[in-house]
Amino acid sequence: MLTFIAPLQEGNYDFRMHNTDSSDGVEVASVSFTVQGSLLPQEASITLQKNVFAPGEEILVSFAAPPGFADNAWIGIIPSDVPHGRESVNDQHDISYLYLHKKTLGELKFTAPSQEGSYDFRMHNTDSSDGVEVASVSFTVSK
Repeated sequence: MLTFIAPLQEGNYDFRMHNTDSSDGVEVASVSFTVQGSLLPQEASITLQKNVFAPGEEILVSFAAPPGFADNAWIGIIPSDVPHGRESVNDQHDISYLYLHKKTLGELKFTAPSQEGSYDFRMHNTDSSDGVEVASVSFTVSK
């Protein structure tokens, strides 16, 4: 048994088996299939189960990211007063962060900052200076 990942583009495709990888090889079997719709997220999103956390409390962050983000796409905790948009700005102010490693759906565990205040989880499409923020959700740390 072999496992493959379906193409990202909808369409008709074939699996084709060849008797060798050399130029004189021949196709010996095939099966057609169709890719329709998508199970992969088309938009980035971040969700929390609640919006107020105690200092040091564990926070479980659920996310969806479109395919094609860099391996070093990341979600980080940024103070809410930092302007939104540019990865290079957010990167200078992140309190903690985790990479997505090409995952399109998942959960990440963070620890709430020790200082009370307003914060955001912000997702970035890459850790490069030309990256952009693609999703955010705000939360409060309060005793």
